Amino acid sequence: MNLYVRQGQYTLKFRIISNDAIITDMIEQILSDLYRDEIPLPRNPLKALNWYIIKTADRFLVIDTGMNREECKHAMFETLRELG
Repeated sequence: MNLYVRQGQYTLKFRIISNDAIITDMIEQILSDLYRDEIPLPRNPLKALNWYIIKTADRFLVIDTGMNREECKHAMFETLRELG
């Protein structure tokens, strides 16, 4: 479940990862087609990783997608769906 709050160019997003993990992050628009987001890392001292998305008319270029974990993949695909 997610809750989104828009504030200017930012979208504040609350993600419920599990019963005990709620991650807050923002999709930051750096340039017109360049975005920064966080991938949550539940049960890890890092808490989250930054990743960058370049959006074109028909595809995305993803830079630093996090660790090979289900939580990371879920968060990544959710952000890509949101960016359209």
